[in-house]
Amino acid sequence: MPLLAEERTRARLPAPAEGVWFIVSSVVSSAHPERDDLLVPSDLVRDDKGVVTGCRSFVLTSVPVRAHGYQCGPACRVGKPVT
Repeated sequence: MPLLAEERTRARLPAPAEGVWFIVSSVVSSAHPERDDLLVPSDLVRDDKGVVTGCRSFVLTSVPVRAHGYQCGPACRVGKPVT
């Protein structure tokens, strides 16, 4: 199986704004570890054909959740909701 190298670039995100969250892919979130306003969809909802139609939660991946005062349970699945 061939092994390919891929060069990734950072996304052009809007500037952070107080009280604004941006929903992005995990790839974009990983490329911007300095941002604390990026949410990644989690617990995806799929239709009968396997197409993603929504999500049940969001994940903060770019910064430690404890830095924001979120309580993390086992596997970080229990926390206060993002508003």
